Amino acid sequence: MAPEIVKSSKATRVGFTAFGGFVFALSMLAFASMLESNSFNSFLAAYGAFLFSAGALMTIYGVRPAILQGV
Repeated sequence: MAPEIVKSSKATRVGFTAFGGFVFALSMLAFASMLESNSFNSFLAAYGAFLFSAGALMTIYGVRPAILQGV
């Protein structure tokens, strides 16, 4: 779905990139809260890892779609 969103207009591309940045920041919050509580929660770690990768890919694809064209 990302190629259709990014290619439709500049506003949707900016929104997609901003949402990816928000998801990336949310993953950092998940990791920070896990480190702050000094306890390892495997569910929170998996959630943070998923959000980290999803947010990073959304941001990268929104900024430069040609980077992931060969994948």
